[in-house]
Amino acid sequence: MYCKQCGKELRDSSAFCEYCGTRAGFGKKQEPVNTMSIVGMIVAGISVFLNFWGLVGIAAVLLSAMGLIQINKSGEKGKGIAITGIALGTFSIIYGFLMIMLFM
Repeated sequence: MYCKQCGKELRDSSAFCEYCGTRAGFGKKQEPVNTMSIVGMIVAGISVFLNFWGLVGIAAVLLSAMGLIQINKSGEKGKGIAITGIALGTFSIIYGFLMIMLFM
């Protein structure tokens, strides 16, 4: 591999050019965060404020669970986000159920 700045040859293990100090661009490639888990977490956050008798919480749990399944298959990041979405969605479902029982 060659330096982008000065054109000198770089060792495979170097993170910076030995001659000019430019970052070599190597390193660990970052895994993307699962989109479904992010969407599930956002919907779960919304479900805490706009409950609609737990219906939004159900959507949040489903989206977050689908994201968690995808994460386990693909190895993407976002497992904590998906678990948090499931927890908040479950809280929203329970809260909606209690409100239905309270008003009946």
